[in-house]
Amino acid sequence: IDCKAKDDFVFVHAVDSCPGSNLLEKFLRRLHVNLRTFRRDRGEINISSDPPESITDLKQEHHSFIMSTAEQYPGSKFVIIVDAVNQFHNSLGAWDMWWMIRDEGAPNLRFIISTLTEENNTYKNAMISCKHSRSLEVSQMSQEDLVDMVNRTLERYNKKLTSYDDRLLGNQIEVLLSKSSSPLFLIAACEALRKFGIFEKVSEYIASFPDKITGLFSFLVDEWSGEYGKDFTEDVCGLICLSKDGLLENQINDLLRFKEEMVQGEKGGFLYDSSFSRIYDSVSSFLAAGGGGYLRFFHDQLKYTIRDKFLDDTFSQNTHQWFCDFFMSIIQPQLCSQPQAKTPDYYEHVLNQIVHHQLEVARVTQSFETFKLTLRNIYFVRERIQFNQHNNLNNEYLAAIEAAPLDKAAFKLWAKFVQLYTPAINEFPQFAYNMATNQAPTS
Repeated sequence: IDCKAKDDFVFVHAVDSCPGSNLLEKFLRRLHVNLRTFRRDRGEINISSDPPESITDLKQEHHSFIMSTAEQYPGSKFVIIVDAVNQFHNSLGAWDMWWMIRDEGAPNLRFIISTLTEENNTYKNAMISCKHSRSLEVSQMSQEDLVDMVNRTLERYNKKLTSYDDRLLGNQIEVLLSKSSSPLFLIAACEALRKFGIFEKVSEYIASFPDKITGLFSFLVDEWSGEYGKDFTEDVCGLICLSKDGLLENQINDLLRFKEEMVQGEKGGFLYDSSFSRIYDSVSSFLAAGGGGYLRFFHDQLKYTIRDKFLDDTFSQNTHQWFCDFFMSIIQPQLCSQPQAKTPDYYEHVLNQIVHHQLEVARVTQSFETFKLTLRNIYFVRERIQFNQHNNLNNEYLAAIEAAPLDKAAFKLWAKFVQLYTPAINEFPQFAYNMATNQAPTS
């Protein structure tokens, strides 16, 4: 939503509300397009309507352009509102909060953000960037609002709790709210009640709820394990928790099918007795899917609970390896001069995730050959550049240098090659191999 009130500039960006909204680059471009429109509407027709095409140039002018705009129009207020900054992907260092204006900003310029306090360090980094900013904690809901929220949530499923001292059932609302007044707790409790079907035992069921959100999430995960199978529930939750930036529903289905086929090949028989569409009915209330449909757990506490319950080092390493094997099975047929194999709709996302998972495996095993071969494959580089992922690729070279310092020189040369040859490979991808082989013999 881009709103203007008289001569003031008010810009609103809700992260994860629509496809692409969780990418910092998309946010920056939207913001700068609107700032340029603001200035052009006031007669500055010499200013281009579009921001720089290069993300490097856009980053360089970001602070100065915002500041100069605010200083040039001191009678206008500039308010930039960004909701849920913790849900940005960390491309371009979004979680570092460098893109906010620091304390020395113009007096008529303000950023207003919302964030969870623990996730991705966005709150901590924002407070470091803007030391004199005001931090306001969201206040608790009133008792009446909590009761109304529970009633409205359960009404959608034709369910209702007693709100008076019923002779047989008691005051079920009162018992539920005595457990916790946290809206998150109550939403999770409603999700459990939605699936519970024994009317005579509802009061007993509510009484059995833990009184902490971590305990209630653990209670829910155990219920999912009982209904859909322990291995299936752990694998689905593990995939979502350990994915780099979320997964599409068809990706999850394909990952599960891939593992099942591997197990069938080794042992025979079926691995799971359920499907993702079934468990999705239970977990959907706790998933965020605004950024192009990529599913990930919205609440930190659920992720922490899952990690505490079964995401130990062995499980995590095996899941990262599962990602690597599946993603490489999709990418490998494309690593040739003239790829013919058909790719899935989420191929671009696979390209952007695989190195992350290879690095996670390498950090544990201390075996770096796999991701070294990936990052030093000219056809992989070509694929990344063609999907406009060269900036992320350069960040992965930096991560690789940190993880495998003995190969620092080689990775620096590859990073330099990507920076220099991205335009040429974009224009002539069929000659990417020739460009690489034409480098100096010492390269």
